[in-house]
Amino acid sequence: MNLNLQPYIRLSISLIGLTLSIVLIGHFFGIVPDHSKTELEGRKKLAETLAVQFAFAASKNDFLQIEQTLNFLVNRNPQILSGAMRSVDGSYHAAAGDHHSIWPQLTEDFSSPTHIQVPIIQGDQRWGTVELSFQPLLGKNLLEQIRNSFWGMLIFIAILGYLSYTFLLKRALKELDPSSVIPPRVKSAFDTLTEGILILDEQGRIVLSNRSFDDKTGYRFEQLIGKEISSLSWEKASAEQLKQNWQYPWVESLHNQNIQTRIRLCYKNNIDGEIIFMVNSAPILASDSQCKGALVTFDDVTEIEDNNIRLDTMLKKLEVSRSEIARQNLELKRLAEIDPLTGFYNRRALNLYFNELFNQARDSDGQLICIMLDIDHFKSVNDNYGHQTGDEVIKLVTAIAKENLRESDIVGRYGGEEFCLVLANIDCDKAFKIAERIRISIMNAQEYHAFGIKQVTISLGLSSIKDDVSSTSEMIELADQALYFAKKNGRNRTVFWHDLPKTSDVTDEAQENIAKKIAKNWDSEATSNDNKAITDINQLHAKISELEELNKEQKKLIERNLNYDSITRLPSRALFYERFKTAIAYAARSNQYVAIASIALTNYKRIHTSLGHETAEKLIIEISRRLSSVLRTTDTVSADIDSEKFDSVLSRKNDANFFALLPEIKKDQSVNWVINRIQSTFNQIIVLDGYNIQLESAIGISIYPIDAQNPEILLDHADQALNHAELAGIGSCQFYSAEMNAQYIKQMKIESGLVRAIEQNEFEIFYQPIINMQQGTISKLEALLRWNQSEKEILAAFSFIEVAERSGLIIKIGDWVCRQVIKQLAMWQKEIASDIQISVNISSLQLQQPDLADKIYSYLQENGVSPTKLIIEVTESMVIHSVEVAAQTLKRFREMGIRIALDDFGMGYSSFQYLQKFPVDIIKIDRVFIHDIEENVCNDSIVSAIIAMSKKMSIGTVAEGVETEAQFKCLYRLKCEEVQGYLTGKPMSSAQIQQFMEKQNVSLNNPPVAINQ
Repeated sequence: MNLNLQPYIRLSISLIGLTLSIVLIGHFFGIVPDHSKTELEGRKKLAETLAVQFAFAASKNDFLQIEQTLNFLVNRNPQILSGAMRSVDGSYHAAAGDHHSIWPQLTEDFSSPTHIQVPIIQGDQRWGTVELSFQPLLGKNLLEQIRNSFWGMLIFIAILGYLSYTFLLKRALKELDPSSVIPPRVKSAFDTLTEGILILDEQGRIVLSNRSFDDKTGYRFEQLIGKEISSLSWEKASAEQLKQNWQYPWVESLHNQNIQTRIRLCYKNNIDGEIIFMVNSAPILASDSQCKGALVTFDDVTEIEDNNIRLDTMLKKLEVSRSEIARQNLELKRLAEIDPLTGFYNRRALNLYFNELFNQARDSDGQLICIMLDIDHFKSVNDNYGHQTGDEVIKLVTAIAKENLRESDIVGRYGGEEFCLVLANIDCDKAFKIAERIRISIMNAQEYHAFGIKQVTISLGLSSIKDDVSSTSEMIELADQALYFAKKNGRNRTVFWHDLPKTSDVTDEAQENIAKKIAKNWDSEATSNDNKAITDINQLHAKISELEELNKEQKKLIERNLNYDSITRLPSRALFYERFKTAIAYAARSNQYVAIASIALTNYKRIHTSLGHETAEKLIIEISRRLSSVLRTTDTVSADIDSEKFDSVLSRKNDANFFALLPEIKKDQSVNWVINRIQSTFNQIIVLDGYNIQLESAIGISIYPIDAQNPEILLDHADQALNHAELAGIGSCQFYSAEMNAQYIKQMKIESGLVRAIEQNEFEIFYQPIINMQQGTISKLEALLRWNQSEKEILAAFSFIEVAERSGLIIKIGDWVCRQVIKQLAMWQKEIASDIQISVNISSLQLQQPDLADKIYSYLQENGVSPTKLIIEVTESMVIHSVEVAAQTLKRFREMGIRIALDDFGMGYSSFQYLQKFPVDIIKIDRVFIHDIEENVCNDSIVSAIIAMSKKMSIGTVAEGVETEAQFKCLYRLKCEEVQGYLTGKPMSSAQIQQFMEKQNVSLNNPPVAINQ
């Protein structure tokens, strides 16, 4: 353990230890007088002398003389308490003092410092004993024993010596204090610097240190003064520093008078761990150039080093990412350029690289050959052997072609079974030979036999850059003309464009086609099936495109008819089933429920019979529209900000029956409010074709995974529940599970009870005090709704508020609460406290009302209450679905002067984001962070950060759920502004809270004390 003692105290303790050691050594060798030892020797000699005298007197039977002597000794010597001479039979011949009671029972010849007995011998036999009782050697009490003992002397020396040494050394060290040579104003100036600074003497001892160095090393200024700097916890930070001849920078400055700059040095600090300094050192020279010390600066670069390490790591990761991106780009480029079947270039890449070679050849007046290759009768291969065999033939042909080409030659798939080969820096004769070699190799290949094909042949057409062409497309066109000629004249041959016949070497029809090719007007292609030519290639492409678009539209129409109901346009049973399975899979992963509602329009047959098919069909469409709207509303209300979104799905089962899929139901939520909305749809009269149609319905519900886990079984269970609901009567709803059915009935009872509570004024408002921790007084009250049921318990809001919100009754209830609170606030301001504020919780439905702010403001004006006395509390969950509406309403409140409190702060993922979006005045820290704040370091840090952030943003803080003194003290230490909880006051009725405000005055003087109600 490191005790931070002052230097003069450490020296005093050392000197006292040395002094006591000298005294103990002297005592050991007998140099130091020992009063106790001398006294004991005197007692022994006195007893022996008396024994001789008493033996002589006893021989003359002069016992009177003996008794007189004993009395004289006892009376004159306070150290002797009693004395006696006893015979061997135990009888006393003489005694003085109260010897009988003082003398203990001792064995013969045994003596002690306080009881000495000496035998009297006559002849060879023991005649009697002289007995003397003395005072204790060191005194009667502890103080005398300490004063008279050797150890008492040691204690005296230790105490007096310590005080003397401390006094003298303190004065001496003050005179010798090296820091005294530094003027205080210089020390103050150094303390303002962020760099650590030391001034050393010529021995390397610290003469002055500034506050920055003290803080970073963990020492106090007094501890560092006079300390050798090299003895601190330095760690060498490089291989160079680990060498034996390496010296600290200040040593270099002191010994060699060198200036040292930017020396990296590590320091081990028990508080902050390792600190990295950049050290600069310079010698302090006298007028005679003698070194009198050194000035050393320490620049803390720990954070910079850490940032450099992180930056270096990021740069390495970036480099790896760049390499990976480059690799992936190459791979993507390869995938984009390569034909997946053959492994050669596709048409786009072929044109790109062909253009490059064409430009190079044209600029350098070089040679460039284009070869168009086509597999003869390839259509018959596909027709007779299948497309898979056709693909294998294409791969074999291209592989053989590549084997006969150079590495620099380009091979690309031009389309279908047609390929383009580009050969650079080669003359026409060599190119023709290569083409012929390819043709013969493919014709003689044996690999086709494995597919049952005897022989595969190809036709090739060649063109050259010397054939008066201006682009690659012209070269391809000329090579294509040569290929066309080869295919028209027997196939399995190679033809160069410049070798094409010009006059009568072919038929009239062939000559006409060749002439068209050369004139670049060849736009037709012969077909082998019907010998019918299409003269306009553009018309053909347009027709093909038109047919393709028509085919796509037809497929979409077929798919839509398969997936959606033709009348209602709702998802079909098959599509509904797929979405149902997806919802169940997600619910299994996220530990949620999925509900299936089987909905029936029970009076559909009567409507159909009486009003006709057309009206009944319109009715089904209208019901589908309304149910879809209800389900979309439930999605909006129940959506979780962090959930993977699954919409509710409505599907038409048959004429007048529907299935509704309700996904993502959390285990603490109820589907009753969704059912209520569905039922309300059927409770409304629908006007169609001049008829007022009254609907009758029934609903059956099954829930995953309570009722089953298989989709088909769940649908069946929902239908079974529907059958029971139809038997129960019009507008009934039945769950397949008895437990869920009981819960549904319970929820319905609560809803009907809330309606009664509004009508019969069963609600009551309780108030919980909020305490200002600095002033120790009640600064605010929070209004809390209670349901005071007749002859029953008082229910807190959490037991019925969800039902109120789902049913829409919260609008009326919330409006009543605001009115009552403002009335009560007006009364209390007149009677008790003019500065009291009350916070009111509003619901998400209230917040969505566009006139909410104006309505509350009118209540304030009616009762003469300043808007600054009212606080509106909202939670994150209220605003996540309608952020813009909420922001406008809250902004309107702020403009009126009404303050805004954000409740349950810290529980949502977007809490900090809402501090930017909404005009928040107060943050209420959620009780989950307060619960074990005194033990949980993490919660302590979170609360501390929230409080610090709030102060920076000028936002007030209230800690909720404060229930223990330990929590209270911890929040007081963290400087939380206000607290609320059972420790400082439970929720109370208006009469109780009024008495509480009149009587209680919380005092927060140290130590803080809380009022427990």
